[in-house]
Amino acid sequence: MNARIRFLLAALAGLALVRAAAAVESVGVLAVADPPGPDEALAALAGALRPALAARARGVLTAAELRDRMTGSARAEPLETLDADYQAALALHAGGDFEGSIRALRTLLARVERLPGGDEIHARWTRVMLRLARSEQAVGRRGEAQGLLEQLLRVEPEAAVDPRLYPPGFQRLVEEVRGQVKALWTRKLTVDSQPGAQILLERRAVGEAPVTLDLPPGRYRVSAALGVVRAREVVVDLSAEDRSVQIDLSVAEVLRPDAGPGLAIPGAQHTGRLLTAAAWLGLDAVVAVRTGTEDGRLYLAAALHDVHRGTTEREGRVWLEDGALTPALAQALAGHLLAGEASPLVEGRPILDAPLRLLSTWQRVPASPAAPRPGTRTLGWATVGTGVAAVVLVGITVAQANRANQHYSDARAMLDSTGSGVRDPYTVAQYNDSIRRGDRARNAAIGTGVGAGVALVATGVMGYISYRRGGEIGPLRF
Repeated sequence: MNARIRFLLAALAGLALVRAAAAVESVGVLAVADPPGPDEALAALAGALRPALAARARGVLTAAELRDRMTGSARAEPLETLDADYQAALALHAGGDFEGSIRALRTLLARVERLPGGDEIHARWTRVMLRLARSEQAVGRRGEAQGLLEQLLRVEPEAAVDPRLYPPGFQRLVEEVRGQVKALWTRKLTVDSQPGAQILLERRAVGEAPVTLDLPPGRYRVSAALGVVRAREVVVDLSAEDRSVQIDLSVAEVLRPDAGPGLAIPGAQHTGRLLTAAAWLGLDAVVAVRTGTEDGRLYLAAALHDVHRGTTEREGRVWLEDGALTPALAQALAGHLLAGEASPLVEGRPILDAPLRLLSTWQRVPASPAAPRPGTRTLGWATVGTGVAAVVLVGITVAQANRANQHYSDARAMLDSTGSGVRDPYTVAQYNDSIRRGDRARNAAIGTGVGAGVALVATGVMGYISYRRGGEIGPLRF
């Protein structure tokens, strides 16, 4: 098994772990009040309920994580860390570990591309793209280097190459690709958003909405920012036609990152706008917390909503003691919301089995007897099916990886001794065709590998549930 296949299989294992981690639900606890938004007291009450929920369920986000999602910096990391890792990648290259340097640079590029936009981030993205292109050229993958440079120069046509850092051969390659990009026809990209929003192209601010840009054909990442709130990136393909994109930042009007964090939503629009904001924040479920008074007494009400189905799962309220949510009250309310546990401390409203409909009166929620678990035969057979699919996909992945490796080897064999030109009797067209064939096979391997990872994770999860419930998986009983 050669190094390329070993690296691909290791990447597949990493993808499987990422998929498994992503399967954990993302739950947000948000303080909700009429405009101008939650006050300090409500924010503190939401903060007191959050750890009680986190103690009973996985995936409950901290206040800082929610705040980061609202401001678009959920994956932000210090620039000093990025710079240190860039220097480490350079050291690998200087030490002769070219492939190790390329892997480090590609990992760093993926991290930079997840960061919110800005001139500093864009400058680091440009630097990593140039260095990665140079490293690919150094190991003879001219096609990879050209692809990276084309991606960079489509966005930054005047990107400069420091002659003190890059050799003449790479400078000539940059100028060659720059000329090819400039010779391309252009398409129009029009991006609009709320008034005052800054439009970001590949994380670089290009003007206030609306913006119209003339760009070479290709795929571009577009976003928008309004104050501290950033929209998620949208990938726009300009290969076939001009495109117009509307980036909706209206949800920014209700976000209150520094108040809870929470939302400012009028009561009449409460549930609809709450679910819209929760979906925008990438939440699977949301617990909305608000306060009210009845007969002169202060209560805290909380409702658990399923964001994907648009339904309210449970709602409950507790009477506050001197305006504070005690640990006992927080634990009882968390148990009611997450598991339907009855408590004399919690008053609940049973939820109808229909989206966004609540009964109008509060009542005690009686403890319900445990229902028998459903049979697991169907789940067990589904486990067997996904397991077989995973094995088949792994086989296809290995075959495609071997095919990609062969095409790349054929392309390298066409280069002359300097690695910068194609030797006779081969032509540039033949070299590029081998690279394209290798790229197609590699992309196919990655696609089937991701599918295999998903199938493996699904097999493990369903098998575990099937075994725990009935002691059997498909036709096998343990």
